[in-house]
Amino acid sequence: MRMSQPSLSKLLKGLEENYKTTLFTRTGKGIELTDEGLEFLKHVEPILEQFQILEERFSKGSKSNELTPLKVGGTYGLSASILSSLLAIFKKRHPKIEVVLRSNTARDT
Repeated sequence: MRMSQPSLSKLLKGLEENYKTTLFTRTGKGIELTDEGLEFLKHVEPILEQFQILEERFSKGSKSNELTPLKVGGTYGLSASILSSLLAIFKKRHPKIEVVLRSNTARDT
């Protein structure tokens, strides 16, 4: 994941605090997802798949010397909680790509 264990633990703790739920439990063998963690993962996996597609597309750069900015949008809640964290990881891996995050409420659409 190209992320240190303490950073990952902090990110997971932040997700749990944000959603006021326990996503995993520690066991003697490591960690296990809770039922809420499995449900959360089910909803997040399609987003992660889209980020993988973006990473593959933009990690090669564009055919010209100028890169096109990556524009990502979502509702305020999604943007504030999940997208900002995922985009931060993307930006660390691809510092030369300009990333624009747009958010609004459902009433603004």
